[in-house]
Amino acid sequence: MNATQPPLPLPPVQLSPRSGAWLPHQQRNHKPRAFEIVAMLAVNVLLSATAVSALFHLVSYQRSQQAKLHELQAEVNLATARVNQATEQFNRNHDPQQARRIMQEQTNRIEPQQLQVVWTNSNPAPQTP
Repeated sequence: MNATQPPLPLPPVQLSPRSGAWLPHQQRNHKPRAFEIVAMLAVNVLLSATAVSALFHLVSYQRSQQAKLHELQAEVNLATARVNQATEQFNRNHDPQQARRIMQEQTNRIEPQQLQVVWTNSNPAPQTP
């Protein structure tokens, strides 16, 4: 006797105008919603266009900054080479072991122990009268 009994069938539901049935006069309620959707789309399109425009400006700015960076790196490399050359020259000029050699280069003087070599042409060109 405790067997389950089949559920009782539900009576058919009849829709009334207040329960959500579609009636022609309710079509006017969709206009504000359509206007809201169109306004949201317009705002989203405007924001998307602004974002794309900003991206184009950022890309062009980034390219110009990279060009400036490459130019500055080239200048830094040249300056580094000049600094290295100046450092080598400074070290050479202030090296006491090379002082005599530098003096000879700059003044064309030689030490008394050295002999000066003068090159001469052993076969002079024939002179025409």
